[in-house]
Amino acid sequence: METKPSQLKYVWGRGPVPCDVLILGERAGEEESRRGYPFCGKSGKELDRYLLEGGIHRDDVYCTNLCKDFLKGNPDPTPDEIRRDEHFLIEELKTVRPKYIGLVGRFAARYFLGGDLEMDWSHGLPFVSSQGRFRMMPLYHPAFGLHSASMTPLVWSDFQAFCRMVRGASGSADHLIDTCPDPQYMLLTDYSRELFSLIFHGRKNPTLIYMDTEGSAEKPWGLSFTFGIGEGYVVLASDKEWLSAIADYVKWNGVTVVLHNAFHDIAVLRSMGIEGFRFTDTMVKAYHLCLFPQGLKPLSRRLCGMVQDDYEDVIGEADKEKKIQWLIEVHNWVSNHWPEESKTPLSQKIRKGSGRRLERTSQTVARTLKPLGARSRPQL
Repeated sequence: METKPSQLKYVWGRGPVPCDVLILGERAGEEESRRGYPFCGKSGKELDRYLLEGGIHRDDVYCTNLCKDFLKGNPDPTPDEIRRDEHFLIEELKTVRPKYIGLVGRFAARYFLGGDLEMDWSHGLPFVSSQGRFRMMPLYHPAFGLHSASMTPLVWSDFQAFCRMVRGASGSADHLIDTCPDPQYMLLTDYSRELFSLIFHGRKNPTLIYMDTEGSAEKPWGLSFTFGIGEGYVVLASDKEWLSAIADYVKWNGVTVVLHNAFHDIAVLRSMGIEGFRFTDTMVKAYHLCLFPQGLKPLSRRLCGMVQDDYEDVIGEADKEKKIQWLIEVHNWVSNHWPEESKTPLSQKIRKGSGRRLERTSQTVARTLKPLGARSRPQL
């Protein structure tokens, strides 16, 4: 049964009006519903501490939620629930007139910044509203650190970045604009010394080469590489001349190969004959820094504003066609090669042989259990 808004216990926002700083959560929790205001209890104390460490007192902040009601189990807000309470939030924004909004959690962040936003690349970064009315920042929820100690540094750093933004000490989000949205890739075939020299030696003493691999060590597909922004080259695993030339170059020219997840890439490169080079791993560096995502796509978007296609999106149609073709081939093979007796419906098989099978099975079980029962009888 659907709950009508009039039947819900709403938790309204609290704080000074007007107010420069607004913290927007996702949904009222059980403690908030009981005490009647947002961000109270353990998560509220964490919020107070994070803000105070950044130089902002809770009394100077207006706190509210995207969905004003509490539901048992704290489920994620649904689109219908967000639309239901949207007019309350709009009225709050008109009344409070904030200059800075902390978007706590992915649903609050997506409401303002779009449905494709993910917290792993956006948290702690400043954004400006389309009309320039206020600056916003996605923040991990204070309760996140309470549930997972490893997340505490992320939550803390988010709120410190937010407080710096409020104090005017935070930079802009210009780095989120991809400076090279249309990179050029070239598939290298028909090896020639002239082309190799132009790509590898026509530069001013490069010290880094960036590489990525596709496939596995057992079945490599190929590699891509670049020396800088805007261009890239692809070499297939079947092109032995190019692979041999690249292997000699990285081994004897003192360049450092930059990989992301070297544990995987080195094995694939070795299977293509490329080994014995110096390398560094950006995934390991991101792990050591603690505050950055380790996945290449969210890391690229967080640091460079690069939006990369998902692997499934790239191969989607081709993969669908291959699956359909495989099913057709399986159907044709079964129709032509499957033994006729195996095509008998299962229900008929059971009716024909079930009596004899049950009799044989019961005899086997009886022979097996009889000695077992004699040996396992307890001594009285």
